[in-house]
Amino acid sequence: ATPKITADSLRQINGEISSYTTSYATSAEGRKYNVGFAASKINGTVVMPGETFSYNKEIGPVTANAGFKNAGIYVGNKVEDGIGGGLCQVSSTLYQAALHSNMTIAQRRNHSMAVAYLAPGMDAVVYGTVLDLKFTNPYPNPVYISAYGDNSKLNITMYGHTADLGGKTYKIFSETTSVLSPKTIRQPDPNLAEGVEELEQKPVTGYTSKTYKQT
Repeated sequence: ATPKITADSLRQINGEISSYTTSYATSAEGRKYNVGFAASKINGTVVMPGETFSYNKEIGPVTANAGFKNAGIYVGNKVEDGIGGGLCQVSSTLYQAALHSNMTIAQRRNHSMAVAYLAPGMDAVVYGTVLDLKFTNPYPNPVYISAYGDNSKLNITMYGHTADLGGKTYKIFSETTSVLSPKTIRQPDPNLAEGVEELEQKPVTGYTSKTYKQT
């Protein structure tokens, strides 16, 4: 059988076709570790012409046994402690790199809440087997993914045959179209002492947005 990746096809990779950087300098240690670890898992991946890349497939099982640490993750409208917090910053940064090199996005969903590292509409949530980031290489030559986190900045650069872009560049813009402020609802609770208030759910500001690609 002919190998999927050949030296001849790799020789066509001659330069950068996109690059994107996000910051995680203020993250907790466990999250910082996960960002760098997840970046190392996708670093060096080659996506062949017409091939579809799956982030979850490249990352593998997100477990403590696999080497991931505990960090904050979004569960609906709450932030909870869970294995693999920070994984979505890597998928979101990769999503931006993929958009900037005009990959064909096959699967992507936004988070349930706004993220700190990107404007609304620019993120890509991943979770288990259900939520994945997938994109297809539309070019006649392979694309090589470089991903690196230095505990402060996460950079993802895609390399390919630069002529495949046909002299075009791509920029992504996000416009916040509305801000949805949370309402406070006070309810009596017979289990609490008089005059005592308990915050049941931290208020979260919601957003709607439009994202544009400029060619």
